[in-house]
Parts: sequence; C-alpha cells; structure tokens
Amino acid sequence: MYLPLLSLAFALFFLLALTRPTHALTLLAGLLPTYLLRLTIAGIPTNFFEAAVWLVLLATLLRHEPRHTFIKKFKKTPPPFLILIGLFFVAAMSSTFLTPTLHSFGILKSWILTPVVFGFYLFTPLSLRRRGGGGEVINALIISGVVVSILGLFQLTSL
Repeated sequence: MYLPLLSLAFALFFLLALTRPTHALTLLAGLLPTYLLRLTIAGIPTNFFEAAVWLVLLATLLRHEPRHTFIKKFKKTPPPFLILIGLFFVAAMSSTFLTPTLHSFGILKSWILTPVVFGFYLFTPLSLRRRGGGGEVINALIISGVVVSILGLFQLTSL
C-alpha cells in the first residue's frame, strides 16, 4: 500500500544526496524519528531511517568529491579506535553467523552497522565545510527532538 510512496521518497532522497550531500545529511538528521516507519527489504526488517542512511552512504560513495573526503577522513581515524571498532564488528558478525536468522541480520544492521555509518558520516567534513559549521545538522536534530516531544505530550494528554 505504501510501497509507491516509499519508493518515491527514497528516489527523491537519493537524488538529493547525489546533488546536495550536505542538505541530505541535514535532512537525514531531521528524519531521525522515522525509525518508527517499519518495512522489510529482502526479508530483512528495517525502517525508513536506516534505508535513508544507507542511501546517503551509497550516494556519497558514487560521487567523487564526497567519496574522496569520506575515505580521507576514515584514514585519519586513530588506529586504536579502528582496532576497537574492528574487534566489535568481528564479535557482532560472529554472533550473527552463529544464529543465522534474518532477524539476527536485522539486529546487526540496525544496532551496529547503521549507527556507526551514521555517526561517522556526521563527523565527515561534508557536514563541516567551514570552521564552526554543522549548525544545520544540530538544528535539525533539535527540531526533530522537539517534534517528537510535542507528539509524545499530545499522546500522553489524550490517554
């Protein structure tokens, strides 16, 4: 029922990420509450926000300038931090493969891979082009938090 609308939203979001990656990142931060919109892709449970994060990453890797910036930033990450993330991924992957159900892959994607990709993407220079930049992302996070809080208050008062 919602498939055409979701497909259109994903296509528009992907085009935005290809043409204006900074705007896509800001919109992505504002769309954080859309993790409540659940869907299934290839049998793996996911949500709108996770799919949007992976679309932004795909668009980033397809464009030369953002891909170069993303890779350069990744190479500047301190080695002890990368080792700890690598060990964490090895532990997560081994536990996922020991219980090979689609739900375990969904948990790996939702709780481990997507937050790391989103967090790393937030700290790339794409969102901080000028010194002191990135205020748009912080504002989007604040606005989305306020909207969710207001909706929660309305829900609480309607009980």
